[in-house]
Amino acid sequence: PNLAKVRVKKATTGEIKLDYELKPDAGVNLDDLRIGNMIELEISISEATNYLGGEIHLSFNPQVLRVVGIIQPGDFPQLTGTLSGVLKNEADNSTGKIDYAVVVGQPQTQTGDGKVLFATVRFMVIACGNSSEVGFDFEANENRETMFVEKHTEGVGEVITPSTPDNLIITVPFSNFN
Repeated sequence: PNLAKVRVKKATTGEIKLDYELKPDAGVNLDDLRIGNMIELEISISEATNYLGGEIHLSFNPQVLRVVGIIQPGDFPQLTGTLSGVLKNEADNSTGKIDYAVVVGQPQTQTGDGKVLFATVRFMVIACGNSSEVGFDFEANENRETMFVEKHTEGVGEVITPSTPDNLIITVPFSNFN
């Protein structure tokens, strides 16, 4: 989308929380992953108020996992209307980097209690006898800083660094022949 410039400042209030959960395909056991198994990483968001946009950056071990397809938008934010959409949707299976960014034309507030789905990443297990750490990146010097922008009452956007869970460890201990 063609975006207008937004003035932003570092947040002094507000908090957005990110979380994630691994979900295996039917018949796949997370405690007994095998080559070829498919798993999904569901990324959820909570406590989003006057949301204008955000970006998440993740890292994974590309010798163990491969991203399949594109990152799927979740239920929040609603990507409808003028100036709303996905700005970046990239997964690099050679470096193990995922970049996903969305923006909305009008501020949105999460409704209801608890978490709502922000995005889903689908992985295929491609190696055994190893593990993959999956986690959010906050590398400002590489422009890979996970962050969100909310509209402040003065009309200026506030940059919010979300609280995030610990990294996930996905272990693939066995070959398909064990």
